[in-house]
Amino acid sequence: MNMEKERILKINKRSFITVCAILITFMVLAYVLTFFLEKGEYVPIGDELVYQTLPGKGYSFFSFLTSPFRLLGSSDGLNVIVIALFMLILAGSFNVMNETGGITSIIGYLIRKFQNRKYLLLYIVILCFMLFGALFGIFEESVTLLPIIILLSLS
Repeated sequence: MNMEKERILKINKRSFITVCAILITFMVLAYVLTFFLEKGEYVPIGDELVYQTLPGKGYSFFSFLTSPFRLLGSSDGLNVIVIALFMLILAGSFNVMNETGGITSIIGYLIRKFQNRKYLLLYIVILCFMLFGALFGIFEESVTLLPIIILLSLS
């Protein structure tokens, strides 16, 4: 049991490092692109938003380092924080359900319940995703639900 726990911790550390490396790579790529792409902003003119090019290229390295923190302090920072917390809570809930066998049990129940009507189950799941997106604006949060959809599709 102890060796299995160490193996799981090793996998979790490796996963964490991999995710951090991917995020840092994307951040560096976005920073490098600021030197090749024109700066600009959308300015409201009448009822339309018009793109206006700004002088200069690139941002300082200090701006690059502080950009995640400035994002959280911006006017949209609260939205970012709420989405991140929601995804963290949802992922934690799924992890607990997965460790206790709850997801397997729920999927098994749904498979037995809709055994002869599997397309109806698929339609219901798709409808739920569409309603979540249309009514609540939940688009990026639904990514954490994809493993369940994959399991349902494979069964």
